Amino acid sequence: EVNVVVGNFAATVMRVSDITLTAANLNGITVSGKVRVRDAASNPVSGATVDIKWRTPNGSFATQSGQTNSLGVASFSVNSIPGKYRLTVTNVVKSGFKFDRSGSQLTATLGVIAAPVEIDVESF
Repeated sequence: EVNVVVGNFAATVMRVSDITLTAANLNGITVSGKVRVRDAASNPVSGATVDIKWRTPNGSFATQSGQTNSLGVASFSVNSIPGKYRLTVTNVVKSGFKFDRSGSQLTATLGVIAAPVEIDVESF
């Protein structure tokens, strides 16, 4: 009697360990997001495809996809107006890995206010 097991390979788990959002006000509001992907031993996962969805203050949605670098970070950005931004990770894919959605940070929000405008009082 011979038992053959096919396809019983344990996939390595990967998680989104953190999401960082920053904003800049240069000719309009640009919000940048960095999504960090790590394996079960907290090592960076490079070459993973990260799919995200932005929700911008004007109510619109933007979907983006990016690859993680050698540090396990995928970078994204969106331009809009001052207000509340939300980045949501919708999926992470890499061959040989399984995305642990329940063990991941999936959303981050950032409130952005307009930069103060300088007025030259002497010109009035």
